[in-house]
Amino acid sequence: MSDETIWHRASLTASEWYVQCPVCGGCSMGVDTEEDDGGAIIPRADEQFQQCPDCDAFIEVRAVSVTEAYPDDNTH
Repeated sequence: MSDETIWHRASLTASEWYVQCPVCGGCSMGVDTEEDDGGAIIPRADEQFQQCPDCDAFIEVRAVSVTEAYPDDNTH
């Protein structure tokens, strides 16, 4: 068995800016975000990597585009 950390990816969920663990589906972790120059909602640098408190999986939080984040909002 390898000691290498296995990272799982999960996309932000727009309404509350949280990410759900893709391994156990349990914990929903709040993530502080910012908007980049291209209009994507991204996790703050110190929030990009999370560890699920339920199953200890390591999670890389992915950005979400503004059109994914606000599909019915034409102001962004």
